[in-house]
Amino acid sequence: MAEPFLVVSDVHLSHEGAAATAGALAELVQRHPGREIIFAGDIFGLSSDPPKRDPVESAHSLLRAYPSLTGALRAHLASGAALSFLAGNHDAALSDARARPALLSALDLTPQSRLAIKPWFIRRGRVHVEHGHIWDPDNAPAHPLATWSPSTEPLGISLTRHFVARRKVWQFAHAHETTLLKGLQRAFQLFGAGAPLLVAQYFSTSGAICAATLFDRGLSAEREQGARSLPRVSEEAGVSQQALQTLLEAAPSPTHTEFQRTFLRLYFDRVFAVLGLASGAACALGGALPLGALLAAASGGYLGFNVKRSGARYSNQPIRLLRDGSEVVRKLTEAELVVFGHTHVPVSERGYANAGSFGYPEVGSGRPYLVVDEAGGAELRRFER
Repeated sequence: MAEPFLVVSDVHLSHEGAAATAGALAELVQRHPGREIIFAGDIFGLSSDPPKRDPVESAHSLLRAYPSLTGALRAHLASGAALSFLAGNHDAALSDARARPALLSALDLTPQSRLAIKPWFIRRGRVHVEHGHIWDPDNAPAHPLATWSPSTEPLGISLTRHFVARRKVWQFAHAHETTLLKGLQRAFQLFGAGAPLLVAQYFSTSGAICAATLFDRGLSAEREQGARSLPRVSEEAGVSQQALQTLLEAAPSPTHTEFQRTFLRLYFDRVFAVLGLASGAACALGGALPLGALLAAASGGYLGFNVKRSGARYSNQPIRLLRDGSEVVRKLTEAELVVFGHTHVPVSERGYANAGSFGYPEVGSGRPYLVVDEAGGAELRRFER
């Protein structure tokens, strides 16, 4: 087993302002001199940037925006200690070859510094660390070893960038369980008279996202690029290529790679059922009783049956999906401990740990992070000033 190290996840530094989080992270780094710190994804909230902004430039700018954090990271690396970054769904652009030079430039350090960036996972002995979003279909990439592309972003990130961030409606950023009806009700409660325009903007954005899934958009190229990188990653990590390939096949299919799954995930079938119900009622009232009654009955029947059968279509919550995924990783890669982030919910169990969110801690508690010891055990700790 390697030396003890720290795992910090989901810091979500953003241009919207994260001074308190950056300051806390700087102090955490200073409290652990000499130890490797693994940033397990979503350190940067790049998904809130406008579509045309260069994400690598954005990450460089974010580091420079918080001098206390920049200074702490610089001193840590200058002392010879290691910093390792994993790409998450919100900062997938860290997989870009330009990212490491950009971060080193922001820290005023040379290429010889022990700063590493990995697109998928890191192995430290029998400990496996990754962000974990490949187990969450709404946020999974086409291939975790492919370089980020704006045209192939997962559904959750695309909605964040093109709707949530653009319209500043962060109240819906993590509304995974929201059904169509509940979402509409909440919109009217929050925005009143402005809700109809907001709803129209949402359906315009989500409709465009759904329509884009009818085209390849570079997904095939990403899968091919990832497949070419698999042998190298296998050798570097000391995990068999067959195990990694089986792992990828066991992960859920990303929602945004299939039109039908995207269409259903966005509840467009229920939207059309509601429209059919309303149109049928209007036809019946307008004199076309048989046709209207038939349309209304068919639409209402589908809607009632579908809602009763499946309810919210994100009932496979990320918390459960990642816990199940950790079991697959342990079995296939012979890991003794699997560490994820992504869900924002800290976990410390036998064989599985989740670092939670350092940037968005639970109300009334400190900022969570993990310390992994020489024996491969994970201790959940909370940073408090």
